[in-house]
Amino acid sequence: MDMVDDAAGTTLALMNREETTEAAMEVLWGWIERYGVPRDLYVDCKTVYITNREPTVEEQLAGEEPLTQFGRACQKLGIEIVSANPPHAKGRAERKHGVYQDRLVKELRLEGIRDVLSANAFLVDYVETLNDKFSVEPSSPVDFHHPVPEGLDLRNVFCMEETRIISNDWVVRYKNRFFQLVPQSNLPPAKNKITLQEHLDGSIHMIYSRSSIESTSCQEQDYPSGASRWLNSHDLQGEGDKVHRNQGSSRTSPSPHPPGFHTPPREGTYPFSRSSRGKIQSNVHGEEKGSPRLILTNDISEES
Repeated sequence: MDMVDDAAGTTLALMNREETTEAAMEVLWGWIERYGVPRDLYVDCKTVYITNREPTVEEQLAGEEPLTQFGRACQKLGIEIVSANPPHAKGRAERKHGVYQDRLVKELRLEGIRDVLSANAFLVDYVETLNDKFSVEPSSPVDFHHPVPEGLDLRNVFCMEETRIISNDWVVRYKNRFFQLVPQSNLPPAKNKITLQEHLDGSIHMIYSRSSIESTSCQEQDYPSGASRWLNSHDLQGEGDKVHRNQGSSRTSPSPHPPGFHTPPREGTYPFSRSSRGKIQSNVHGEEKGSPRLILTNDISEES
């Protein structure tokens, strides 16, 4: 991947296995550190840069357009993204691609480079050679690059950012991982939202009420599912409590019925259904009052 200054022809390149959001962020980050924040970016219509999805309800209420992760990073920096439908609309970048696909491949072969890390280390000097040889003076001395806004950390810009809902015990789930937040009050968060940032180095950071808060990663067994928490909160040692396991599921839960209760038959054979024949008899065989007994008789004309 490479970036080209449309006025001077200056380029910056980075090799990656494929054109991903992380790779695009790394290239733009390197350009900003060297030349400053550009005013516009002319990109193709790849979903890394532009999305065609419908806006969410929150975006509609806020009057915002749907953005990709790369588009969100550009928005934070004040960079406007301009889409180019045909490849020849951004001819400078495509011509640079031809240089890299031809000359760079031969240079890497001569140097015996066979991995991405070594290729990127070689690109540093190679790109400088190309810029010294092919870059030109712009027709206007005005530079539309601007410095990074003061106090803005680029690590919080070039990252994967998502919104999560905080559970009542201040736990956030992200990519099947659980993160225990430092409680900000003695009260539950009442389903408040938190901004979760995954930096390019893989670290996780939490932003709550515009402030960074600490969190610790916990294993799934340390934070079980709701069914498991309910199971652990009940005493399973009492007589009559039964643990049933659904077929194909590893979750367990105690029987919700009292001791001695037998599961009734399915619909159609249930004694109180319309299609069943039978009647209820209680206090038979001289049993003491207060000890009712249910007897199902097949013949409704039979008397006890």
